[in-house]
Amino acid sequence: RGCVCVSLGVLVLWSGVVCQVPVEQDGACAVPVEHWPFEARDPVTVDRLTPPGQPLRDSRGDCVEPSAVARDLQPLGHAVNETLERGSSSSSSLAPLVFVVANGENSGLWFPFDDGCIGSLASAAAATLRPFASRRRRVLLYTLAGLPVRQAEDIESGGRMLSLLLEGEAWVWNGVAPGFTFEALPGVTIRTVSLSPKTFQISNVLKTSEAEALIASGRRSMGRSPEKHYTKGFENYRTSKSAFLTGRHPVHAHTRQISQLVARLPDTANAEWPQLLLYDPGDWYKSHLDTFHNYRHPNASRGTGFSQWIVWIKSRLGTDAEDSSAVEERAAARHLSPLSSPTDTFELALVAEVLAHDREQLPEQWVDWLLSNLERRSSGLLSALLDPVTGLPEVFPVVQRRWQAAVGASESFHWSYEDALGPPWVEPNRHCTLMFYLNQPESGGGETAFPYADTHALVLPDGTVVAGDGGVQHQGIPECSQGLRVAPFAGGGALFYHKHGNGTNDGRSMHAGCPPHEGGVAWKVNGFMWNVDSHEGPAFFRG
Repeated sequence: RGCVCVSLGVLVLWSGVVCQVPVEQDGACAVPVEHWPFEARDPVTVDRLTPPGQPLRDSRGDCVEPSAVARDLQPLGHAVNETLERGSSSSSSLAPLVFVVANGENSGLWFPFDDGCIGSLASAAAATLRPFASRRRRVLLYTLAGLPVRQAEDIESGGRMLSLLLEGEAWVWNGVAPGFTFEALPGVTIRTVSLSPKTFQISNVLKTSEAEALIASGRRSMGRSPEKHYTKGFENYRTSKSAFLTGRHPVHAHTRQISQLVARLPDTANAEWPQLLLYDPGDWYKSHLDTFHNYRHPNASRGTGFSQWIVWIKSRLGTDAEDSSAVEERAAARHLSPLSSPTDTFELALVAEVLAHDREQLPEQWVDWLLSNLERRSSGLLSALLDPVTGLPEVFPVVQRRWQAAVGASESFHWSYEDALGPPWVEPNRHCTLMFYLNQPESGGGETAFPYADTHALVLPDGTVVAGDGGVQHQGIPECSQGLRVAPFAGGGALFYHKHGNGTNDGRSMHAGCPPHEGGVAWKVNGFMWNVDSHEGPAFFRG
């Protein structure tokens, strides 16, 4: 009908069909979407979000682990298309199949499914979609709307679309595509506005009376928001006012529980008590992350997973076992033996192998950086790539597998850092934030900005997406004219994730609080949520 999306190649749901659309460079329009039609009658309660206490098991004795219908991952949007087109018809050719995606991902695979073989389905999906994860971790299945699967009937009521979670992971809304909308709670909609970082616009999440009660209960406690002056230049980084609301009014507990229910977390304790915020004209909170820093696994010894793997490989190659000597001989001939080659030589050779075979699994900027430094024969390339803080530790399994393939090593040479460490399987940290908007500033502004988002646009309260900066500039805080910005409106909110579905941190979740324009103020509430009990999580970051 003439409406097009604001970024090239983005997927939108149009009358039940996910399709590619061209760019509208000037102006924008609202993207018509359909709600996910399944599970509308299944109430979302705290009890319903509690995962099953026992592993998923087959109810029949003749089950076998199914193989995926195709080896190549299929976009989730395409699978949603097929599901919406077939509706709930059991006569569809898709009826014996279920679609499974890894937690928070947007591509997955179709698997055959027999009703009595839910345990076999879970095991097969884990082995296929998360092959490098520890087999000691319990496997969970969730519906696409974030409800734990306990029995085969849950799969059917969820439209035969599933998310795979491993023990330690917290639910992440997949998003499907920009513009796709779920009904998170009765009357509460959650609309995808960005897939990277995962960001959603929430509507009707608080009543007017609840917003007014939050403001009234904390107004007298407001003070200058605390800053962390990591280095010189961080002064006046955060000029808003804030107060934590710790249960003195019933609306505090209500807001905390709403956070948990919308984010589909298993316990209200995952959510912190709400933090009330006030932005006057000129107030801001410049780009920052909500996560805690400098985590160290309680079982970790000195060194990174990469350095520990090197030590393990050296010990393995140094044995008298027949396969070890053969692998060492092949590895040494290609400078891929850390036992007989200097560390820098080993790293350079392995980087060359990864770039030759696996570069599509690395971000383009990292590929360019590695190519440039490989040509200069720089030292410490893999150490930098896999650094747990500044690098991409999630590609460590790719590097391991490439080494095994290059030297012809058997599966006995596969070393699992997860198994070496044991639980907690995922770094305990803030998992996501639900930013509640209590009012709409009279003269505009007050947005939440994501300067590193893959979309440069302004999302208006009615869901309209305006390309570029929307003609709105904020002096003194350039990040509020970059990337994605979500405009505040009464009863609305923005849900955004600090972690990927596999539990690794997402640096693109860096965000900023933008000042309202002259003549208005912005009242908000931070709903911080953890992947563990929010009272226990900070203990992992205390020296």
